[in-house]
Amino acid sequence: MILRSLFSLLVGTGLFILSGCMAMPTPETQPSTAGSSLAHQYGEEILAYLMQVVLGQAGDPDNRFKWRSRGLDQDLDLERIADIMSDPEGNKTTIMVNDPNILGLSKVLYHYAPEMSQFSGNYATSLYPATELVALRLLLLKRIQADRKVSLPALLKHQTLLQNPEREATRAELSAMNLTRDECRLLQSVFQSKPWLFESLTSPFLVAAFARSGVLEKEPLTTKIISRANYRKAACKTMDTASDRDALVIALLPSMTREFSPASSRFIPSDAYLAAVENLKRDILSAFANIVRQEMNKAAVDPTESSGQRLESLTARKISFRSLNTRPLVIYPANAARVVRDTCPAADFTVILLGRNVYQSVCIDPAKDIYPAANRIYLDITDVKHAQVSSEVEDIGRFLYDTLTSRLGTYTISPGLDRL
Repeated sequence: MILRSLFSLLVGTGLFILSGCMAMPTPETQPSTAGSSLAHQYGEEILAYLMQVVLGQAGDPDNRFKWRSRGLDQDLDLERIADIMSDPEGNKTTIMVNDPNILGLSKVLYHYAPEMSQFSGNYATSLYPATELVALRLLLLKRIQADRKVSLPALLKHQTLLQNPEREATRAELSAMNLTRDECRLLQSVFQSKPWLFESLTSPFLVAAFARSGVLEKEPLTTKIISRANYRKAACKTMDTASDRDALVIALLPSMTREFSPASSRFIPSDAYLAAVENLKRDILSAFANIVRQEMNKAAVDPTESSGQRLESLTARKISFRSLNTRPLVIYPANAARVVRDTCPAADFTVILLGRNVYQSVCIDPAKDIYPAANRIYLDITDVKHAQVSSEVEDIGRFLYDTLTSRLGTYTISPGLDRL
């Protein structure tokens, strides 16, 4: 009945199918200048997720056990770790996992924060992380294994001590921070070498990741910092203006992608990204229109003269697209629902656009994380640029068709989408 009601509104001249050409892929934006505050802050957000992966708490399930144990037998000695990382013959697998799944994610991290790479962005960007980050991973790993928590307020209170390797900590200071002498010495070396890492102890996303890993005491200051780990200030903007208030909303969100460049106070998306988003919108509408035509054929509904115009009106008024072009996000299955609530609470369906090969570092369970189990889907931006997402676009078109016909069935207005 609903189907017939829908088709009766579309009969007329031939069915109008929306379509658009895909933009040719262009190079991603240039790497950020090291030290850029905006870029560095986003780097911390990416690092917060990457840390979960290299601690064996996220990412490819097959590699989690390796990440949870690799390096537990190593000493907390920054100089020795540096020797292993800088020696071409050094066996890096003693302190980290040879995990190709994180390469795409690492490239995104170093794009915005080259200071977090092995060579700190001085003359080259290595695929390996900075030695200090490797050392911090070992420290966190050992504390997780021993189930020993640390007081974040105590660490912040002892900034002068922790940034001065020449200063020997007293027993009282070690007790206040719940650190061993070796742990304290390692942190002193790390924070002297990379002062920004101490400042990162107040990064909301990193603190949230550390708390999730089980290494932080639950204290008021820690809870307050974690409460700021959100994207409520990053609101989606509509891509169309004619849609009705009750229109279906499709959100297009960028996540862990190199398609943005930091300016003085904002991010600027690449032209290639904007073109890809616009063309993805057109392809989704085209898929929806194709499905309508297929269903009409199944129901043996003959088109009449105004079908194309009415379908165009339907898509313009009953389907709305919203995008976020002001900054990239960090979205993965565990936080996807929360990020969508922050950035586009009206979204009926969300398309998450990941950077090239970043999906390899994200564990996506089809049974619960993507459509039809959830009203969201993850796409590789490179696949979108090359128009290699036809199956996923078809799924979104099907969602639009099924949801729209379901909603129209609740209307009391008599036949005609053109009257809605």
